[in-house]
Amino acid sequence: HIKNCNKGLSFSIFEKVYYPRKIIDLHPDGSEFDKKYVFSTGGDYDKALGKTVPGIALYHQGMDITAVVSTGEHVWDLTVRGQLLNESWANYGVVWSPPNLDESVDIPYDQRGGLELFVNLEKVGHVVAPVANDDGTAITWEELPAVTLPKLDPAGNPIPGQKEGPSVMMFGCHYEQMEDGADVTPGFAHFHEASFDEMAIWTRKLVKNKSLDETLFFLGGYIKELESLSAEQFADMLSKVDMSDPDQAASAGAMAGTMLGNQKPEEEEEPEAAAAQPAAASATSSGASSGGGGDVGGAGQAAAVSEQSSKKLTWKEKKKIKQLKKADIFRGLLGLQGATEGSLPKHLDNRYDSIATAAGMLSCDRDNVESWKIVNEDFNAPSSADYIEELENYALSYIASANISFYDDTKYFTAATGEYMVHIPSPEMFMSMGKMTMERFRMRGHNYDVGAYRHPPELWKNARETWESPADKIVIPTEMFADIPECQNNPVTFMYAIYPCYGRFAPLRRNPVTISSQRFVIDSKIITVRFFTNNDTYSPSPKDSELCSNIPVDMKYSPVKVKLYHRSKETTRRKILHHEYEVKTTIETRRCIMWNPDLGIHGAWDAEGCTTVMSEQDSTTCECSKFGTYALAAEKIEQPEGKDDFTWLLVSRYVGFCLSLLSLLIFITILTVNKHLWEMFHIIRLNTGICYFLALLFHFISELNAIREDRHNNAAFASLILFFYLAGSYFQLMEAFAEFRAITAGIIGGKTACYIPIGWGAGFIGLGLTWFLYGADVGTDPNVFIGWENETKMPFLLMNYFALGSALLLSAVVIFNSSTPQTRKEDVIEDLQAQGQGLAITNFLFVMVWLFAYPAFIKFPGREMRDFYPVFSIFNAWMGLIILIFLGFSSKRVREVLICKKKKPKEEKYSVEDQDSSPIVPLEIPPAESPVSSRPTSANVDQEGEEGDLPGAVDTDSDDSSSDDDEDVVDSSDEDTDSEEEEGDEGEDDNEEDDDEENDDENEEENEEEEEEEQDEE
Repeated sequence: HIKNCNKGLSFSIFEKVYYPRKIIDLHPDGSEFDKKYVFSTGGDYDKALGKTVPGIALYHQGMDITAVVSTGEHVWDLTVRGQLLNESWANYGVVWSPPNLDESVDIPYDQRGGLELFVNLEKVGHVVAPVANDDGTAITWEELPAVTLPKLDPAGNPIPGQKEGPSVMMFGCHYEQMEDGADVTPGFAHFHEASFDEMAIWTRKLVKNKSLDETLFFLGGYIKELESLSAEQFADMLSKVDMSDPDQAASAGAMAGTMLGNQKPEEEEEPEAAAAQPAAASATSSGASSGGGGDVGGAGQAAAVSEQSSKKLTWKEKKKIKQLKKADIFRGLLGLQGATEGSLPKHLDNRYDSIATAAGMLSCDRDNVESWKIVNEDFNAPSSADYIEELENYALSYIASANISFYDDTKYFTAATGEYMVHIPSPEMFMSMGKMTMERFRMRGHNYDVGAYRHPPELWKNARETWESPADKIVIPTEMFADIPECQNNPVTFMYAIYPCYGRFAPLRRNPVTISSQRFVIDSKIITVRFFTNNDTYSPSPKDSELCSNIPVDMKYSPVKVKLYHRSKETTRRKILHHEYEVKTTIETRRCIMWNPDLGIHGAWDAEGCTTVMSEQDSTTCECSKFGTYALAAEKIEQPEGKDDFTWLLVSRYVGFCLSLLSLLIFITILTVNKHLWEMFHIIRLNTGICYFLALLFHFISELNAIREDRHNNAAFASLILFFYLAGSYFQLMEAFAEFRAITAGIIGGKTACYIPIGWGAGFIGLGLTWFLYGADVGTDPNVFIGWENETKMPFLLMNYFALGSALLLSAVVIFNSSTPQTRKEDVIEDLQAQGQGLAITNFLFVMVWLFAYPAFIKFPGREMRDFYPVFSIFNAWMGLIILIFLGFSSKRVREVLICKKKKPKEEKYSVEDQDSSPIVPLEIPPAESPVSSRPTSANVDQEGEEGDLPGAVDTDSDDSSSDDDEDVVDSSDEDTDSEEEEGDEGEDDNEEDDDEENDDENEEENEEEEEEEQDEE
C-alpha cells in the first residue's frame, strides 16, 4: 500500500501513441476530451464528493498529462500541458515522497518532496502541497478501498465484499468508481490505444542532485543514440560484423530488430540532402550484398537509386529510397558465409534468429505496405518477391548444410531420429523447415500434412489469435523418389512458409497467357513449399548426385495440395440470375497461381502448373505439380460507374429529347395522313421516324433512377434502345440503297415489301446476337447503354457503323450522279435530287454523332481519355429535329403537301389552230435504212399524239406497241435485266425490250396520281 512508502515512490513507463488531429484543432479545455489512462493502480479522487481511492495513476486528457498519487489521507495532483510526442517513444517518470511543508525550515523547493513529473528525463512539473479546499484548508477525505483482487474461499470462489493482496496494476485503462461529482458503477473505463513498454517501479524516491542523478534509471537499457542512428550509419556498423560467426550474426540480428522497431516517421528532407543519400546507399548495399543472398536487389537497387542523386525527388521516390535502404540493411543479415557443408547443428541454431528479424520487412504496417507497392511499380526492377526469395534461400542454405549424423541433441536437432526441424514464428510469417533422411520423410505417409496452425501448438498460438482465417492446409507428397534405390539414403530438405501480409504488397506482374485479367489481386495468404534432396555428406558419385537432384516423376498425379482461405468474403460472379437476391460482387473468378521466377526479368505470377480443384465460399483448394510459392488470384470486375451528369448537360439533353420527340411526332403524322406521300421512299422514311421516335423515347425514360438501378428494368430498356436505334440505322441504309438504284439504274418502286422487313429484321438480329453472346452482362450499365463490358456493346456498334457508313457512301454516290440520272422524267429527277440531298446530310450527321459513341461508352484501361459522353449525349438527343428538317422539309413532295400546292395540268405544245393544212406526204424510207425503234424522249410526246397529230406525222399501226406502253416510265434503254424474264425473245435487240415490271408499277402509280389530280380539278 502506498501508505507504507515512507521513503517515497518512483515509477517510469515508455509510451508510443498516435494523437488525432482534433487534439490541435479543438480547445484544450473543451469537454470533448476524455481521460486516457497510461497506467493506474486505481488511484483517484473526487473533490466534490470528498472521496479518494489510494493508489497512483498517470493519464492524458487532451493536451494535458496528469499524475495522481493518493495515500487515502492526502492527494497530490500534477497536470502539465503540451508534453506530447506523436508516433515516437516517450518516457514518463514520476517521483513522489512525503513533503516537508514546514516553511520555517530553509529548504530549496525542489528538495521539499511532493510530486514530480519527468518527460524523457526532463523535469516538467513539481507540486509539493496536496490538494486542498479553495480557501487553502486541508480536505478530510473519505477513503474508499484500494483496487485489489477479491478474496477467494478454499474452493477458489470470490468472497463478496472481501479483498486481499496488493493493488492491481492496469495499463491503458482505469477502474472507475466515481466521476464528475457522482458515484458510478465500478468498472473499467477510460481506455487508451497506445503501446507501452518497460514499466519500472522503485519503492523509494530517485535522487537527483549535483553529484548523483538516479533519474537515468527511468530509461533502463534505452540508448538514445541508437534510436537516431541513420540507415547509412547502421549499415556501416553491420558491414564490420563477421557474419560467419554465429554469435556475432545473432547480435547483429537483434540490433537490426531494435532499429526497425525504433524507426521514426519519415520527415521532409531538403532536395539536396535527399538526393545525396542514395550515393551512400550504393556503397552500403555493395557491402551488404557481398555478404550473401546473391546480387539480387542489393547493389543493383542501390545503384539504380544513386542515379537519382542529381534529381529533385518526389515523395514516391523518397519512400522508395527509404524502403530500399531498409531492405539492404536486412539483406546484410542474410549472408551465407557460414553455410558450409557438414556444419554441426549446434553451430547453426542461432543462425535462424536473423530470419525472424529480417521478416520484419514483411509486416502489415500501412507505411510498409505502401512503400513496397511503390517499389513494385517498376516491373523491370527487383521487388518484394526478390526479398522473399533471398529470405527463403538463406533458410534453406543453412539447414541443408547441417550434419544430421550429429550425436547430441540441440534446440532444433533430435539425435535419436536424425531429424533437424526448425520452426520460426513471427507476426509477419511462420516458417518451418527440416532436414532428415528419405526414410524418415516417407514415414510421414504418402501425403504429408504439415499440420499448419496445429503443430507445434505453442508456437502457432500467436498466429491463431491474430491472423485472419488461420486454417490454411498444406499437404506435401513424399513418394517422388520411391522407385530409385540410389536416392533412398540421401537426406532431403524441405520447407514451408506462410506469409499473412505479403499478399498485400506482392508484385502483380502476370503471365498474360494464363491470367487473362489485367486487374487482379492476391486474395489469400501466400504459401511457399520447397523440397530438394541433399547429396550425402560423404561425397557421392557424380552419377548419384545428378540422379537425385531432379524430381523423376510427374507431380501432376502426386501434386502439392494447398487449401487457401480467402481474404475477401465476396463470392465470384455467376451467370445472369435477374432476381432480387442476385449476388453483387467485384470478383470475376478466383484461380490458383504460383510465382514463376523465369517469366520476364524478375518473375511474374503464372497459372501454369496449378489447378483450381474446388472454390468454396471461404476457401479454394489448389493442386500444383511444382514446388514453389502459391497464392490465390482474384480477377476483379471493373465496377460499373455512371457518367457524370452536370446540370448544364442534363438541361441540354432534356430540352433536346423533348424537341426531338415533338419533331418526330410531327414528321410521322405528316407522312401518315397524306396519301400523296404513300410511295416507297416516304414509307421507308416513315419507318425511320418511328424507330428513332421510340429509341429516343425509351432513351429519355431510361434517365430515371428506377430504370438505371433495377437490373430487370435496365436490361429491358437497354434492349429496346438497342433494337430501335439499330432498326432506324438500317432503314436509312435501305432508303440510301433505293435512291442509289433510282439514280444509277433508273429503277423506282416495287421493292417496298422487301426493304421494310430488312430494316426491322436487322434490329432483331442485333438484339438476339447481343443476348446470345453477352446476355449475362446486359442491363449492367448505369447509363442503360446495353451492358457494362466493352464486348457487350460491340455487336451493336459494329452493325450500326456498317449501316450508317454504307448509307453515307451510297448517298455520296447519289449526290455525285444526280446530274446524270438514268431517268429522264423531270419531276421525278427533281424529287430524287431533293430527297438524296436531305438523306445525305442526315446520314453524315448521324455518322458524326455515332462516332462519338465509341469513345463515350468504350473503356480504355490504363489510358487517360477525354470524356466524349457529353458530346454524344447532347447531339444524339437533338437528332429528331435533324430528321424533321432534312428527311421531312427537304422533300419536295412534303413541302407541296404542307403548302397545299396542287399539280398543274400539263400544257399542250400544239393547238388545233396551229396545225398545217397542207397535205401530208408520206416519207418513203428504204427498209434497210430505217432507224432502230426507240422510246420517246418525253412523256409529252404521247400527250401530243392524243390531242392531235403533228404536222408531217405518219399514221402507222406497227409503231403503236413500241410507244404507248411506256407512258410515265423512266428511260431504261440500257436495262437488260428484263429481257431475261421473258421467254422466246432472246434473238431480239435489247433496245426493243418492253419495260420491266418495276416501270409498269411506277406507270400505274403515276397514272393513278394524275387521275386523282384531274378528279380534284373537276
